[in-house]
Amino acid sequence: MAITEIDSKPIVDAVPSAGLGKATAHRSPLWRPALFLWMGTVVPLQWPLPSGFPAPILLLVIGAIGYFPGPRALFLRTFLPLVIGFFIGPGPPSLEAHLPAGPVELEAVVCSPPRQGQDHRKWHGGRRWTTIRVDQIHQNDRPIVGHLWVTLPGSARLGRGDRVQLLLRAGSGNRRKVHSPEQWHILEAGGWMSHADHWRQAAIDRLLAADGWWGCALLLGERGLLDARTRSTMQKTGLGHLLAVSGLHIGIVLGLFLFLAKRLRPPWSSLLRCSGALVVLGQAFLSGADPPAIRAAMTGAMLAIGLLGGRIPSPLHALSFSMLIWCAMGLAPPAPAATISLCAVAGIHLVGAGRTDSRSILAAGLGAFFGAHVALAWYSPELSPLSPLWTLVMLPPISIGIVLAMVQVLFLDLLPTPLFRSGWEGIGALLEAITQLADQMPWSPWIAPVIGVPALSLAMLALLLISAGRLRFAVAALLVALLCVAIQDSLPDHGTMRLLPSGRGQCLLLDSPEATLLYDAGSLDAPDGGAARIRRALWRVGRSRVDWIIISHPHLDHYSAVPELMATGSVGGLLVSRNLSLSAVGRALEKQAQQHGVTVKHLSTGDRIKIGRWQLRIVVSPDPRVPGPAISTNDRSMVIEVEGPHGSILLPGDAEAPLLSRASLSGPIDLLLLPHHGSHSVPLAQWIAHLAPRQVIVSRRGPLPLETRQALASVGITSVGIAGEPILSHSKFSDSASDPLPDPQPLSMISLQPAILCRRKKGFPRCPVAPRNRHPKIPGVSPS
Repeated sequence: MAITEIDSKPIVDAVPSAGLGKATAHRSPLWRPALFLWMGTVVPLQWPLPSGFPAPILLLVIGAIGYFPGPRALFLRTFLPLVIGFFIGPGPPSLEAHLPAGPVELEAVVCSPPRQGQDHRKWHGGRRWTTIRVDQIHQNDRPIVGHLWVTLPGSARLGRGDRVQLLLRAGSGNRRKVHSPEQWHILEAGGWMSHADHWRQAAIDRLLAADGWWGCALLLGERGLLDARTRSTMQKTGLGHLLAVSGLHIGIVLGLFLFLAKRLRPPWSSLLRCSGALVVLGQAFLSGADPPAIRAAMTGAMLAIGLLGGRIPSPLHALSFSMLIWCAMGLAPPAPAATISLCAVAGIHLVGAGRTDSRSILAAGLGAFFGAHVALAWYSPELSPLSPLWTLVMLPPISIGIVLAMVQVLFLDLLPTPLFRSGWEGIGALLEAITQLADQMPWSPWIAPVIGVPALSLAMLALLLISAGRLRFAVAALLVALLCVAIQDSLPDHGTMRLLPSGRGQCLLLDSPEATLLYDAGSLDAPDGGAARIRRALWRVGRSRVDWIIISHPHLDHYSAVPELMATGSVGGLLVSRNLSLSAVGRALEKQAQQHGVTVKHLSTGDRIKIGRWQLRIVVSPDPRVPGPAISTNDRSMVIEVEGPHGSILLPGDAEAPLLSRASLSGPIDLLLLPHHGSHSVPLAQWIAHLAPRQVIVSRRGPLPLETRQALASVGITSVGIAGEPILSHSKFSDSASDPLPDPQPLSMISLQPAILCRRKKGFPRCPVAPRNRHPKIPGVSPS
């Protein structure tokens, strides 16, 4: 059996390398309990259990049945796991806490392992921080429902279960910051999980004493201490799984112990195998006890213990055991992590069946890659075909790095620090060089053809079967995939209009068979500015690129995805205001567009453009060079009216009161995008009443401000469309309404540095621009 890796990548085949000789595989008694336990976790997803369901009594009754004569196995292996699954299935997603703006003082309990980060840019002086997640929040003895992400300065010493007092003076939404160490302290220490976090932080300090950033990432999963560009490049090239402690890292550590045990005689060999099982379990808990690490460590411990009796668990046993662990952690399929992990495990065993030579390592990589992408096809069309090969190339330095990190943590006081520092310099340089080489190769990443999700998943399954030598089954999978493509092509294409989930940002998709437009394309919650989310959304509607992106104004949350989309050839052209080139951001974007061959067209007030079925009219496009009061960046937004297959739409960007008063437009209109993400302004109610919109949508993370809700209610609007829903659906006002995104991470970098907004004390430079044609002629676009 091969110790498998949870994030869909290969791992060392521990059995051949350990030289286990005549160990035999045994069938699994766990497959039936695992199957019924999973079925029990799925039932509440479709039919929620009634409140007050008598769980303890029902479990006792079913357990007692097993002691009576009759079909005991039927009850103990089927019905009992089924009922247990009812109560351990995935619960509702955790809500985000909503706090008032400004400084906030509160008490909360730490509920996640503290994760450290570091800025490697020289002008920041190696600034470090610690990020925690807190819940059980109380503000002035008033409970606040939900969780909150808090960034603390420096290397904070705290752990899960600690009750802390915080003074939050920066940030917004559910992501807040503490400015100085004096503004937080521990009120009550937690239990053993808190002690484990303290031990992990002590290990991090020992590794950083010799600049062992890579050691923190490979041994403890602290990838935030690496350079942001390195993390982004590894993620883009399909190597990001190497920065998360999972099956690969656990397998390397366990393989080392099994390799040494092979060269010893009993009882020392047995003692070393038991020590290996304990070490990998300890590594999983010290790395933060993330589900992938726990699953891999428990599987490795099962293997090491099984080897003591000369047994190798069968592939079915490994799958069943993994399923039991995922279900016990409340992450049973269809949770993405569990689904991808189990498919990768199945792929490794399918491709590696019967292999005992050195090729089994590469075979395990191919099996994990194709198996994982059978499930990944349902979440993303992007893949890196060469990632199994690059993972194999990086395996030796990663193994050396993990061993070096273990030695440094244990023997830092006995060995000279310069020796460790030299080792990390060499390992870091080698890993970064391989990463850069992988990034320069083609298809890093590669976006699959627009053939539909079922067809792509079946194509990955066919490649997996080909790798396993099951050609007949591969041909059958390909035939079914072709059938799915034919069915998709036969379906009518009516286009769509959807506000894409972007967290703190904005992106409106306007799609028709003739042309696809994006109004703004930005997100502050994604490392790539939201480009990957946009590509996935385009792929799901059957598009490989967007024809035109309309940039309302030069704020990062409205354009952050544009550089990455241009770099990957996903954009045909940009429609921008004439005043965009007056800012440093605008000039940088236009320069990047010129480098990538992307057309840029400037628009002014009164311009009318027809693109396919979409007719655009620029209602207002302010010119800051006109004499008068200074114009804010928000009021440089283009206010655009769009006529399309779904009716009339008004898109005001981040326009505020001065600009809204100039946007002379009478209703009724079909759809209104609330200006400035739903923020309140004085004439908002009168302006909306004048437009008389049939539907209102907003791009905002969290609920609307109370003043905005009151303004909408005063004109008879009681519901609003939010991101992630079809445009024609409504969501009633609710304090708990939020953007349905899975744990977004803060924006750490944009691929092209010049596109970052640069503010100056005296404002943006204003330089004269030569007058241009008022009605631009765009290739493929006809002026109305």
